[in-house]
Amino acid sequence: MFIILILKKFSLYKVILTMLNKLYKNLEKILKNLDKSNIFLAIVFLLHSVGSKYIEQQVSEGIKQLLQNPWSKSILIFSSSFIITRNCKVSLVTAGIGFIIFRVFLQDDSAFCIVSKKEN
Repeated sequence: MFIILILKKFSLYKVILTMLNKLYKNLEKILKNLDKSNIFLAIVFLLHSVGSKYIEQQVSEGIKQLLQNPWSKSILIFSSSFIITRNCKVSLVTAGIGFIIFRVFLQDDSAFCIVSKKEN
């Protein structure tokens, strides 16, 4: 009975592993296509332009509030990184690291903040 249960679990493990492998291969194809796409580059460049300080001063308050969202900052880090590297994987990793640095280590209300607050 125990051996049958182990074989069923192993079989399920193989199925899950196969599905994850297929998912990874599909994601790999999508990222390679995005790396080569001039349209994607143009969209990322526009996102980068909208996020810059010069453009931010000329937009409405609603867009300014949207740009203050931590996730929008990650998208802007991604877009800047993608423009420089033209590689989606590197850009995603850079955006993730940037999010962790700015949201965890440099955020005043974070328990892991490494920048001390100025006391008056």
